[in-house]
Amino acid sequence: MSATAQTLEVGRIGESVRRADATPKTTGQFAYASDLWVAGMLWGHTVRSPHAHARIAEIDISEALSMAGVHAVLTHEDVPGAKRYG
Repeated sequence: MSATAQTLEVGRIGESVRRADATPKTTGQFAYASDLWVAGMLWGHTVRSPHAHARIAEIDISEALSMAGVHAVLTHEDVPGAKRYG
């Protein structure tokens, strides 16, 4: 085994396994994604249809792009790969 390899402690079936992140999470020391901040960081917001099971024919993003402070608008067209849901 190389000097950089780490040994993973694996419990047996029926035994409790201690989580490495348990103490930081329960003591408030863990940094969740929503706790992270850097200067100049942009914030995102998801907008969903207010109509359940509606068919969305098109999305006009021009009004959103013209709003002050908006840097980008992402839609389904910006997601790479094959459609896997909906």
